[in-house]
Amino acid sequence: MTQAIKTNKKILILIGVIISSFLVEGYLYLLNHPPLSWTENSSNDDNTTVTVNIQNDGLTSVEIIDVFVNGTNVTKSAELGISYSGKIVQIKDEPEYNVVFVSNFEEHVIYPTDSIYEAIHKNEPTSYGIRIIHHEPIGTIKIKYKYLGLSWEFIKNI
Repeated sequence: MTQAIKTNKKILILIGVIISSFLVEGYLYLLNHPPLSWTENSSNDDNTTVTVNIQNDGLTSVEIIDVFVNGTNVTKSAELGISYSGKIVQIKDEPEYNVVFVSNFEEHVIYPTDSIYEAIHKNEPTSYGIRIIHHEPIGTIKIKYKYLGLSWEFIKNI
């Protein structure tokens, strides 16, 4: 009977090691492949108004937590632009672009988009952008977000 218990213990330890290695590999993969990517940006002449176009390359939605400009939290004044037309989000509101700007990040998440054509057909968002209007030239933008329950940061120098 003790031989059977030793064998069962070894099997349980082996299963624990295999599951742990899968979890570590999954975490390392996520660290090396962040879901939020920067596609492009546009700005005015003095760089006080910037729109950054972002894309969710992950498997599930991304929730924006905070937006910082030059180290200052501007989450309350930043706007999330959601395009339904396949066109990128611009600085100006262009009616033919079918872009909606919202200032409440808590109620809107960034969904992954596999196919722009399918999204247009289903009337789902095709692209996202964050519009920031600041009182001084924008040098650095930092976006804090959540994905799969983990907190992430995305920093871009303009």
